Amino acid sequence: TKDWEGLVNHLKLDSISIIGWSDGGIVGLEMGISGKTKIKKIVTMGANLRPDSTAVNGWAVKEVSKHKKEVLLKIKEKDATQNWNVEKQMLGLL
Repeated sequence: TKDWEGLVNHLKLDSISIIGWSDGGIVGLEMGISGKTKIKKIVTMGANLRPDSTAVNGWAVKEVSKHKKEVLLKIKEKDATQNWNVEKQMLGLL
């Protein structure tokens, strides 16, 4: 956040609009909260301000962990019913 605020000041911008997704959305929200930069609009998606258990429901974390164990077992067993490596990669994004 401080880096972006510094850039805005360096460029001598009067005000800015922010579009952010995920971490970029978090930066935008933090800039808005800090009040150090005049912001016209903030558009954000997939952003949260707390990287803890309040950011994601606990049941979701448990389900993803359970599914990941099942996928790893399928890979170990050389199960060919689907491409389990792709499933593993998808779970890695969560």
